[in-house]
Amino acid sequence: MKGNGLMLILTEDDLSQILSSYLYLETWCGHRGTSNKRVTVEGRSQYSLPEVGTAAGHCTHQYPTIPLRITDPANGHKAVQLSCDQGTFFWGRFVVNNARLRVALRDGHPDLVEAGPAQYLRTGMTTIGEAIRA
Repeated sequence: MKGNGLMLILTEDDLSQILSSYLYLETWCGHRGTSNKRVTVEGRSQYSLPEVGTAAGHCTHQYPTIPLRITDPANGHKAVQLSCDQGTFFWGRFVVNNARLRVALRDGHPDLVEAGPAQYLRTGMTTIGEAIRA
């Protein structure tokens, strides 16, 4: 992730084989008072991160899984823009330590066929793209 909140996650999968997708984040929720934490995917869909106490003045961590719209996945580098408001503190800031794009695959997807039924029943979901660590 860059200092401006822009993250690029590489995804290479057949989008016609995806049932749903999710953005998973591991975050330090920022300075006490930081508010309105949000993520914009591909410059078109904006999602609010759940408030877990930072805006009220507490230091917190969170691990949200955000369901994405079916139109959000794209092959290549996915632009994920993170932002927040100053809130009641002099400097609004939060940190993403790890991010992943998770997808649910359609029955018959080649990866599921190759893994076999036992593996598919155990997970039901796979992670594609690269892990981004700060």
